[in-house]
Amino acid sequence: MLTTTLPASDFNFIDTTAAQRSIKLLGITGEDPAHQAWTSTFLNLMVENMLALARMYPQQDGDAAIYGQYRWLDGYANVMRMPLVSFNSDGNYGDAIDAVNDWLEPSGKSWAVALIDEANLDPASTYAGRGGIGSHTVAALNQTNAGGRIVLHEVLHGMGFVNANAANYLPNQPSGEDGHSKYNEGKWDELY
Repeated sequence: MLTTTLPASDFNFIDTTAAQRSIKLLGITGEDPAHQAWTSTFLNLMVENMLALARMYPQQDGDAAIYGQYRWLDGYANVMRMPLVSFNSDGNYGDAIDAVNDWLEPSGKSWAVALIDEANLDPASTYAGRGGIGSHTVAALNQTNAGGRIVLHEVLHGMGFVNANAANYLPNQPSGEDGHSKYNEGKWDELY
């Protein structure tokens, strides 16, 4: 048996207490009732996903006594409407990102998320979100049992935690094509 001791400095942990990052979600639903969740349904799912996000990416809030412990995380339900959203490379997810970016104007230590209503997802869409290194606004699906994970994943792209050319990880991908979320998190060129 071989035992190795690794110093804590070998792990690139991010001290979230030193740099408070805020994340704001803005809901986007469909233009017609067939592609709209009830506002209360969307809001309840958004809050559930925000709580999941807070568990995965905990931050201490210096103003917790005044504003509550989740001041860094905020959401607005069904504020905008647009046609069915596709996250595919030829999709219209960029329109959602642009609209939310214009509305919230994130910068510095602030990120915005175009939170897409599940009922307004194009059935041909093969992705659940899109983001990019250095982008302060990303898009993610307000998905049951997965929306918090999707939001965090896309925001981490925007923060620079994932290399831009890293492939997405899926359990059934061939060896060598599974580096994006399984092995590549925590390796970055620059933090924003």
